[in-house]
Amino acid sequence: MPYCRSCGKELPPGATYCPNCGANNTGGAPVNEFDRITKDSRTQEHWIRRTVAYIIDWVVVSVATAVLTLIAYVVMGISTAAFGTNFFLPFGALGFGILGLSALLFLLYFTIMEGTYSKTIGKAFLGLHVATLDNKPMNVEKAFVRNISKIYWLLLLLDLIGGFFLNVTPGQRYLDSISKTIVTS
Repeated sequence: MPYCRSCGKELPPGATYCPNCGANNTGGAPVNEFDRITKDSRTQEHWIRRTVAYIIDWVVVSVATAVLTLIAYVVMGISTAAFGTNFFLPFGALGFGILGLSALLFLLYFTIMEGTYSKTIGKAFLGLHVATLDNKPMNVEKAFVRNISKIYWLLLLLDLIGGFFLNVTPGQRYLDSISKTIVTS
């Protein structure tokens, strides 16, 4: 099913004008997401909801990371007390491992939740879900591609900037356009 180039809502088959915002979808100059976000309150609301959903999901994954980190430190403390030396890893290596664990947990959380349920906890709380542009069921492969940038904040920022300044379907990050997915309400 096609989506409106202006507001991102699904268009009925054969529609030339969006029933939601009235935009002409038959052609004309392409508009990028940055243009839409500066002029359209619905686009602004969409990105605010996505940002809040991401913050909720960040808290969920951070709590899981903190619990696993605490368990790792307890195991290290017990091994040090029992054997007189750190049996597993030096503390510096553990810190580096925790960063990798956090990145892996972010990627797994978003990939599994969106690939299986088409939404994360944050998206569900805010009434958002991930859909494919070809109206096929969401799968883990598409979810992995669209979320690979979440392993490091700089990659996520570049993904957002790419989506905002390239001519993509409304509401998409750059990797959404590659995976042919969109976040809708």
